[in-house]
Amino acid sequence: MVIVSPCSGAGSWAASAAARKLGWEKISAIVSRGTDAEIVEIDENLIRADLTAAEQAAHHARRKQLYEQKHPETVSVTKRGGPGRGKKNGRQNGEGLADRYTKDAAEKTGESERTIQRNVERGENIPNVAELAGTSLDQGTELDALVKLKEADPDRQAELIEKAKSGEKVSAKADVKKARPEKQEAELDNAQPAQKTGAFWTSFHGLANIQDVDFGSVAAAMRIDELLEERDKCEKAALTLGKWRDALNKAIETVGEEEPAACAPLSGERTKCVPTTGS
Repeated sequence: MVIVSPCSGAGSWAASAAARKLGWEKISAIVSRGTDAEIVEIDENLIRADLTAAEQAAHHARRKQLYEQKHPETVSVTKRGGPGRGKKNGRQNGEGLADRYTKDAAEKTGESERTIQRNVERGENIPNVAELAGTSLDQGTELDALVKLKEADPDRQAELIEKAKSGEKVSAKADVKKARPEKQEAELDNAQPAQKTGAFWTSFHGLANIQDVDFGSVAAAMRIDELLEERDKCEKAALTLGKWRDALNKAIETVGEEEPAACAPLSGERTKCVPTTGS
């Protein structure tokens, strides 16, 4: 059994090369047209073709676009702008909604959902990513760096892409490392210490103001690709918060060593020590 699509122009059908080699005169086939035909073709390439990282990204971005056109109910909440499917989705109500994109693609191609999500992110955030095939940026880590540059320094992203396409050997990873600190320093250059920490906490989307959120309900209403993305953000946030905690502890220790303490006796044998400040 094979799946075929109409050939353009001639009106004949695409035949299986394997069948011809075997000398078969007839084979069972399912004829696929339009969006379905293109999705099938993409799946065949993802499964059988030796695609580069850039080509995989382009294939997955296009496949997701087609899939969402066919199944608009699978579009993410943030992208659609409307309410989410929620925990009680259509399938539970007997409506038979389509699977999320990453699950469908994983079943068709044999790749993990995380790998598919990463390829989609590359394809959606790098302009004409297929044109980077065979260039110095045609590597997974370089493509991931280009995705980050879209937000940190879009002009630099475009510059590196053009240089790579012209044959120049370039790397986006180094730019990502220096782009974020430079951007943060520029934004906080004239800020007072308290303002800087305020900006820091604001960057975590009001972390101090979401303590009463029912995170279980929020997570239950999200799709797997959204869950994976949010988990990555949380892991990065936890790492940053850990560094901030260590910096605070070090600063507290330094203040304790440098500033003399004025100690006043309290009740019993306890003593209250208060760091003195210069006048």
